Amino acid sequence: MNAIKGTPVENYLYDTILFDSEIEKNNILENISSVEVFGKIPKRTMQIPFIDGSTYSPDFMYVIKDKEGKSIINLVVESKGVKKKQDLRGTEEHKIEATNKLFDMVKETGTNNEYGQTKLEDIGKVFRNKGISVSYTRQTNNERILDLINDLIDNG
Repeated sequence: MNAIKGTPVENYLYDTILFDSEIEKNNILENISSVEVFGKIPKRTMQIPFIDGSTYSPDFMYVIKDKEGKSIINLVVESKGVKKKQDLRGTEEHKIEATNKLFDMVKETGTNNEYGQTKLEDIGKVFRNKGISVSYTRQTNNERILDLINDLIDNG
């Protein structure tokens, strides 16, 4: 883990830059006007279960303004320091596929709720009623974060 003190851009959530790879550092330093706020997700705070019993945490979270300037698009990104998807190790690709399926399920039906706040079948409805959209994507070295964000804004 590499660290640089100081807030790189106004909409970055933290006052220290922490990154594992050059692609993560570039994402943090890129100033994108459609991003309201973003940050690197602290390890083990978003634990996505994997079939072998381990957990996986994506790299970044973004709150993005839509075409009308409303902050309603939420994006979670896994940045990989490889040139193309085919260069990913097998377990990395499997974790990304599992995370895609989890986020798709959350969009459609909701999340598993063992704490009793909202039932599984009601979370998706709550998100839709509040106009919240959560998307997940993988990013490789040849994909700029700006292009991924603009594609999400344009195509939903």
